[in-house]
Amino acid sequence: MENILTYLKWRGDLSFSEKTFNETDSLIFALISYIEWEDIVGETAVSLQEACRNYCERYDQKHFNKTYSFSPSLSELIHILPHVLRYQEVKLSHYRVFNDKQEEVQFGAICIELPQNIVYVSYRGTDISILGWKEDFNMTYQDVIPSQTLAVSYLKEIGKMMFKPKKWWQFKKKTSPSLYIGGHSKGGNLAMYAAIYCNELSPWIKGVYSFDGPGFRKTFYEHHDPTFIFNRLHHYIPESSIFGRLLEHKEPVTIIKAYGTGLSQHDAFYWKVDTDHFVYADTLSKESDQIKLYLDQVLMNKSDEEKKTFIMLLYKMLDEMKVESINDFTAVGLRQWLRGIKELSMMSKEEYKMFYELLKLAFMQSRAFLYDRIKR
Repeated sequence: MENILTYLKWRGDLSFSEKTFNETDSLIFALISYIEWEDIVGETAVSLQEACRNYCERYDQKHFNKTYSFSPSLSELIHILPHVLRYQEVKLSHYRVFNDKQEEVQFGAICIELPQNIVYVSYRGTDISILGWKEDFNMTYQDVIPSQTLAVSYLKEIGKMMFKPKKWWQFKKKTSPSLYIGGHSKGGNLAMYAAIYCNELSPWIKGVYSFDGPGFRKTFYEHHDPTFIFNRLHHYIPESSIFGRLLEHKEPVTIIKAYGTGLSQHDAFYWKVDTDHFVYADTLSKESDQIKLYLDQVLMNKSDEEKKTFIMLLYKMLDEMKVESINDFTAVGLRQWLRGIKELSMMSKEEYKMFYELLKLAFMQSRAFLYDRIKR
């Protein structure tokens, strides 16, 4: 399977001066923010290779399987990175993570320094936590979610440290680095939100990358004009995209050919790569169109109040069942299911119908997802 791991084998020996920063590098750096760098990466810069080696020495395969069950190939990526010559001068710093159940926020970010005076700000997407999924659903009826506010604050902080307006005598000198911002899934949304909001950093922003990230509510575009940065926004989605088509998108979209179907294609390791770029598709799949239409009818076209009530009931049910991550579903006992069924009885007929339709879709996609994993 030719994907970003294959790219590292093909082009991993070429420096950035031999082969400039590209979209495939951007995806790899976007995925790096998923890794839990606590006690390994702090405020001070540490080499990517050293950080990965420390991580691999600290954790065993059982940890990798549990933590990165949503994307198992992340484990392979972490083990490969220390040996990639292309990234031997790459440094990591300013790792931040903030998870709070009360505030309903799951946030992570990291600053990546590359050769040639390049800085890449990477935002973490949704992980296996129910908290992260709750915040994603909140995007359907809230104008601003906490992670978006934190993303803006983080980018402003990095901007103050690394990007300063030039004095008149400095214009002939390259004193400030180029800035790239990116993320996968929700991280892509955060990257675009922060870039559009922090227009004072526009002179340094060279590219903003959203990899299968959701868009924004219509109200966002009523208050924010992305025209000033429009030609630097890059939204990549696989041909059977689900998440990358949620909400409103005004930025240019690039469709990528991918292995597997439906939900499986949200895993960026399923995306096809040819040498140093993605393999592009002309159109989205019929499956993607059908699922988008289905989600619009079942959830997205409901009123904000209906969505809010339903989502609160759904997550109250999961809370009663003591389900805190996707992995917990495999260990749910009879008593927990009974607590969940009790919460179901609190739903109205319309809410129950919505729940049933979403559960049916989730079951069908999960079955296809597991089949693709086994086949892979």
